[in-house]
This record gives sequence, C-alpha cells and structure tokens, in this order.
Amino acid sequence: MPESPNQQTLPLQFMKPINYILSFLIFIFACSEQNENETHNVEEKETLTTIWQPDTSLTVAEMILEIEAKAGFDITKSKLKLDTIFADCTKKNETDIRQFLENTHQCLNNHAKNNLPYSPLLSICLEYGFYDCDILSTLYLSLAQINELKIDALMTNEHVFLNYKDQKKEAYWETTTGNDKELSYYSEKYKISEQHIGKGRLLTPINKSDLIAMAYYNIALYYFQKQDFQNSANYIYSAIANSDEWCTAYNLLAQIFEQQELYNQAEIAYVQALELQPDSRQTRKLLKRLYKKLGCVEEMFRLQQ
Repeated sequence: MPESPNQQTLPLQFMKPINYILSFLIFIFACSEQNENETHNVEEKETLTTIWQPDTSLTVAEMILEIEAKAGFDITKSKLKLDTIFADCTKKNETDIRQFLENTHQCLNNHAKNNLPYSPLLSICLEYGFYDCDILSTLYLSLAQINELKIDALMTNEHVFLNYKDQKKEAYWETTTGNDKELSYYSEKYKISEQHIGKGRLLTPINKSDLIAMAYYNIALYYFQKQDFQNSANYIYSAIANSDEWCTAYNLLAQIFEQQELYNQAEIAYVQALELQPDSRQTRKLLKRLYKKLGCVEEMFRLQQ
C-alpha cells in the first residue's frame, strides 16, 4: 500500500548506508509477498551480504567481466573480443600518453559499430561493439594498464572522461570524440559548482572500489530495465557497499523503491543522493517527478529554490 506523501522522514544527515539494509529487508519482504508462487534461484547470485570481490590485479575490463561472469552472465564471446582489442590496440614501448590516447581512439573506433541497442553490461557491449563513455573509459584504462601509463577516469553525474598529465600539466581527454577538453567544459556542461567538486566522488579520480561499484551498478541497471527489481536491489546494495558516496547508485536505489510504491524510502534515497551531489540535475529531476506524483507541491517548490 502506498505510503502517505506527508509522512515524516528522518533527517538525512543521520542516515548512513547501513540504514538502507533495513529498507532492503522491507523491500525483500514486499517482493516476496508479491511473488509467493515464484522460485528464485539466488544461491549463485551476489547479494548485499555476500559481496564477491574480483581479482584486482586484472585490467579494469577483465575485472568487470569477471564480476559479470560471477553474476551468471556468459562472457565467452566478449572475452575473445577483449583479447582481440588488446592485441590490436596495444603498442610495445608506448610512452607518450598523448600519442597513446590518439592511437587508442582510432583503434577503438575500428572496433565500434553504430546503431546498436544500448546495454549497461560490458560483456554485451563488447560482443556487439557498442561503446559509450563508460565502456570507452574502461578500455582506455585497461590499455593504459598494459602499457603502464598513468591515466585516471573522472565522473560527473552523467558522464565519464579521462585525466592525464601532459608535460606536467593536467589535461582532460574526451573519449567519445577523441580530443582534449578543458575541465571548465565539463563543469559548465554539467552545471557543477566549484564548491561541490570532490563531493560524492564528483570530478575525483575513480579508484578500484569505484570501478567495482560501477560494475555492480550496471548489473543492477540491467535487471531494473527488465523490471526484475529484487535482483536489481541485490546488486545496487553491492554497489553502495563498495562506494557509498556515489550519487548515481542512490538514484537507482530510489527508483527501485519508487517502482514498488515504497515512496518514503525512495524520497530518502533521492535526498541522500542530493546530500552527496547537490548539483545533480538528474537527481533533482527524479525527485521532482516523485513529488509531483504524490502531489507534494510544497516539496516541489522547495526543490526548485
């Protein structure tokens, strides 16, 4: 039964990711009531309480494929495709990062295919040649690892791009177009205030825990798109457990709750996302949609201020 839109919520500054475990249990109970006659084989799937950690000595792409394989996805063809990309795009003794980026862009373009349906899973994207900013950044980082070159990936709420040093100066590489951009380009395009840089992993180098979280997030998104909200919840909690300051993961958690008409929990997750990244246009849009659905005019007005 939908919760009252006027129900009081806890102050978000007291909320920690552990609180979502309680919401998760509520969610699982709700799902089990709706699916009494269904049998769920969850023994081989990752859950919040049994988070599997990949071999972090692998390249980024291999690590993500390993996570997807552990989740039950077939990576046979995608692993062969990745090996082909590594063979074609790796040049021995590559030391100039700028030249490496240009060569990698051209090589990956040769492997990409246009007009293919989007999938959040790396394995499917590799198999069919669909490369968005996430996939491209993953491949750039992997090839840089092979060449022992120092390159970082940075996140906005809606995009991933690369950061490297060019003659000891900070430089930024746009993987989708294969050229340099100023950091101000991303700040202006995605409306990022200077005082919020660094909050919620915003425009800070992505570490391996973040990458693992992104892999779990993409699995959660895959199940969400298939309206399998129980599996989606399992994996989004794994994502949050690995990187609990990532705004985008809380957005998806909120949408899972919203789909189950758990509106109070959805509001809490959206507001937590805004606590992490106050500039998030996507979070504000989603929360505004929730308030509109519930007829919360006053909350909508406050959100717009």
